[in-house]
Amino acid sequence: MDAQTFITPDLIKYIKQYRTDDELVNTEQSMIADAMCGLEITIFGASVDKRTEELLKRAMSVISSYHWMLEMIRKDR
Repeated sequence: MDAQTFITPDLIKYIKQYRTDDELVNTEQSMIADAMCGLEITIFGASVDKRTEELLKRAMSVISSYHWMLEMIRKDR
């Protein structure tokens, strides 16, 4: 059975841009680090309830997934 994969033109452009623009990737990684630090400080530095803590940890998980995706794109250069 043959499977076909469809990637939208916008996604192709996004991947190509991240494969060729080191400054863009470095900026994104810096923002990822800042976001993770901010969330960590918020969780442990502020008095948040359990629900808010769970939501912030989910946000951290999404950011980690984005970081992983950028690394996979960069590896394939």
